[in-house]
Amino acid sequence: MKLQENEPVLVKSHTSRRFTLADAMILIAATALGLTPTRTILNIWEPLPQVFSPGLSSAVERILIARHVSVPCAAAWMLAVLILRAIRPRPAWQVALRKPGFLGCVIGSIIALASAVLSIFPWLVLRGNSAEKLSAEELLLTLVFVPAMVAASVGAVWLCLLFTKQWERSADWVDRLGMIVGWYWIIAGPIGFLLFICLWFI
Repeated sequence: MKLQENEPVLVKSHTSRRFTLADAMILIAATALGLTPTRTILNIWEPLPQVFSPGLSSAVERILIARHVSVPCAAAWMLAVLILRAIRPRPAWQVALRKPGFLGCVIGSIIALASAVLSIFPWLVLRGNSAEKLSAEELLLTLVFVPAMVAASVGAVWLCLLFTKQWERSADWVDRLGMIVGWYWIIAGPIGFLLFICLWFI
C-alpha cells in the first residue's frame, strides 16, 4: 500500500530488544575491563588516609574505596550501553537520543574523556616528561574530578529533557541500563567529591 503524497511518515518510537548471549558477553567484557585497574586503585589508596586524614573512620574509608573502585566499572558499562544501543533492532537515532539513559551515556562518555584528559594533561606538561608516571595523589584527584564532571553533565542533560518536555520513557532494557548508570554518576560523583573535600580540609 503506497503512502499518499501529503501523508506524514511516522517514526517508530521504540523497538523491542531482547537480551541475548552477545549482550551478556559485551557486559562481561565491560565488567572485566572496568575491574582491571582495581589493584592499582587499591595500592594508590593505601597510604592516603594517613596523608589526608589520620583519624579517618573505617566506614567512610570503605565508602571511598568502593566508590573509587567502581568508577572504572561504571565508565566501562557506560561505553557498553553505547555499543548495545548500536546493535539492531534499535530505535531510530533521533528517537534514541531522546531517551534519558542513552543520551546520558553519550554525554557522559564525552565529558568523561574530555575531563580525564584535562585533569591528567596539566600534570604531564608541568613535569615536562610525558613518560613519567603520575603520583598517587594526582591519580586519585582524577578519580574525584572526572566522576563529578560526568555527574554534572548527566544531571544537566536530564534536566534539559524534562524542561523541554522531550523526556521519553525508557522503552527497553538497554535504556533502563543507561538510566542505572546515569543515576550511579549522579549519586557517586557528588558523594566522592564532597567526602574528598572534607578529608582534605577537615
